[in-house]
Amino acid sequence: MTSYCERPALSAEAVTEPSADFWVMRDGREQWLSIEDSAGEQADAHDQQTVAQSSQSASDVEIISRQEIERHRVWIQNWMSMLPYLATGAHLIEPTLLEHVVEFFDHAATMDEAEQHFSRIDPVLVRTAIIAGLHGGQLVSPDLITLALSRHTR
Repeated sequence: MTSYCERPALSAEAVTEPSADFWVMRDGREQWLSIEDSAGEQADAHDQQTVAQSSQSASDVEIISRQEIERHRVWIQNWMSMLPYLATGAHLIEPTLLEHVVEFFDHAATMDEAEQHFSRIDPVLVRTAIIAGLHGGQLVSPDLITLALSRHTR
C-alpha cells in the first residue's frame, strides 16, 4: 500500500516553509521529497533541513529540481486531470466493468473508442474505469507521457 502526504512537517527552526514538500510510504519504505529551484539552493536547503515529526535527517530528503518537474509536465498534468475521476467515482466502478474495460484494451484503442464500445454505460463510468485500470497498473498508455489527455488518448 502507498500512503502520501503533502507538506508533511515544518522545520525545527522558526521558518514558515516545510522541510519536505512530500512524504510517501511505498512498500513499507518512507520517502521524503523536496522541490528546489537550483543546485546551489538545493545544497543550502539540504544542509539546513530537519524533519520535525520524524527522526529523518536532511540527507534523507530527496531533492527534485523544478527542471525535472517541467520535463514531466504533460504526465503530471494528465494525472491531475485524472485524479478527480478516481476520487469521486472509483467506488462506483463494478469489478466486472473494470475487467471488461481492461479486456477491451487488449488491442490499441482510444478512450473515445472505449466509450463508444460501452455505449450502454455512462461514459463517465467508462472513463473512470479506464483511469482506474491505468492507476492499478492493468492498463498502460505511453500517450500520457507526451500528449495531453483527450478522447483520442490511446
